[in-house]
Amino acid sequence: MNKYTNKHLNITKEYLLNQYVSNNLNANDIAKRLKCSSTIIYYYLKKCNIKRRSLSESLKGRVGNFGKSNGNYGKKSSDYQKVKCLKKENHPNYSHGKSFKSNYCLDCNKLINWKSTRCQTCSSKLKWKKSNYIKSQMKARGVKQNKAEKLLETIIESVLPNQYDFVGDGELIVGGFCPDFVNKERTKIIEHYGDYWHNREDSKIRDVLRLMAYKTCDYKTLIVWESELKTPTKLTSKIIKFNKE
Repeated sequence: MNKYTNKHLNITKEYLLNQYVSNNLNANDIAKRLKCSSTIIYYYLKKCNIKRRSLSESLKGRVGNFGKSNGNYGKKSSDYQKVKCLKKENHPNYSHGKSFKSNYCLDCNKLINWKSTRCQTCSSKLKWKKSNYIKSQMKARGVKQNKAEKLLETIIESVLPNQYDFVGDGELIVGGFCPDFVNKERTKIIEHYGDYWHNREDSKIRDVLRLMAYKTCDYKTLIVWESELKTPTKLTSKIIKFNKE
């Protein structure tokens, strides 16, 4: 239940002058009495042209750790505190906006924060080489089988039933990459390439690294392009020939 029961109030100027000025109550105290938020009180103070008190005026007469009542009143600051409170230009560890301490990335040798070992780019690349991280990312992003992959799966099942499993949702990671269809017993992979995405320059570089990774893990790979799905007879013969190798 909301603690502010009175949201729609019509506070008069006389009431605010009596409570805020004469009785010296603050906005929070008045809000507690009216069971509303302090924002509403500040709104009516502005609406009624009542000048708000400054911080020093509001602290006058209050009981608290102010001035001589404060435990640290009159105590001298230590040398460490003095250095800590110095301006950055006068600080002993300041040098052109940077600390004297520095470090370099282990992979690209880029200047980084002295507490880090790798830059953000290299640390991200290192994460994507771990199979558990890739699986968790693909699961979090909800990667599912698309229409073209479903069509290719029906073609494969019609020719080679129960031999190739779809693992494109992150179920299996081979050399840091996620293949589409895998025959684990014969160490063979069938990859589906979209005509648009896999013809881009950045995708071409990645696909070369993908095939190299599969080869180092002793997997043979067959690439099926999206345009090849339009001619299923030719595609079936291509898949059979690859499976016999």
